[in-house]
Amino acid sequence: MGRDNIEAAPDWGYCASQRLHYYGYKFHAICGIGGAIHSYDITAASAHDIHYLNDVK
Repeated sequence: MGRDNIEAAPDWGYCASQRLHYYGYKFHAICGIGGAIHSYDITAASAHDIHYLNDVK
């Protein structure tokens, strides 16, 4: 995945709460109050969560 499309390629990310660098992808999910997933997306690990939420709006 990501070989032909640079935007879909894995990337380095950082988790501040665990002080951990990781390589790969990030899974974003929007759940309802009951816990059912309404929408989801996979982005590069370096994508910030707020950018994804702005796109969903």
